[in-house]
Amino acid sequence: MSLRFALLLSVTVIGCAGEDGTSFLTDLKDEPAGANCATGGIRVETGPDENANGSLDAGEVSSTKYVCGKQTLTDVTTEAAGANCSAGGVKIAVGADANSNGTLDAGEVMSTNYVCGAGEAVVTKAFSTTAVPANTGNAITLLSHMITTTSGGDLLAFGASDVFCTTTECPTTATPAASAYLWISDSTDMPATVAEYDFFYMVPNETQSITRSARFPIAAAGTHTFNLKGQDVTGDVTYYRNGLTLVFLP
Repeated sequence: MSLRFALLLSVTVIGCAGEDGTSFLTDLKDEPAGANCATGGIRVETGPDENANGSLDAGEVSSTKYVCGKQTLTDVTTEAAGANCSAGGVKIAVGADANSNGTLDAGEVMSTNYVCGAGEAVVTKAFSTTAVPANTGNAITLLSHMITTTSGGDLLAFGASDVFCTTTECPTTATPAASAYLWISDSTDMPATVAEYDFFYMVPNETQSITRSARFPIAAAGTHTFNLKGQDVTGDVTYYRNGLTLVFLP
């Protein structure tokens, strides 16, 4: 299954290191309607993390592409040991769903990044079509998923949810206080480290696909649970078609 990945706000995907140890990052942001995309779309920026702060700063951007109109998808797969990752890792492909079939086909890929580890990666995915209303103002768990690791390492989590609300109770930019939230937590309910990206606003009566990513340290071998969570503040939001991809890198 390809994780549906239409980004609002900004999410940085951590790339693999080059020969000098510099990581290459990809940052995806909303592109408003204008000269680059007549009806709006996604801006894809890529460049080296020269100051090693884990973020793609403005001065580090070496390539900019635009995905206009069509939904953006991400496909996460294991990458065998070889030229891209000496000891193995994962391949993260991003592109526009030009034929609207919900799958990232080979000809639709615009950007490919590799996240490398010290051994073979483990990738596991969960998906649910159950609609979950979040009209209580409390945090709710949309989807839980487990992954078994053979050692310590890093856990990359990618979450996505389609969201909908009506005109009368929608968290729109016209009323900034009425925002909704989507984030990824571990089994202790610690919030994602990218918490600054967890809120979103909505267009009334239109389904939107919201995505999140997070990185968690794994101390030792075992089975670990991660949660995709949502919350509304003053609106009445429904989350459905929820997906969670877990990637372990030893």
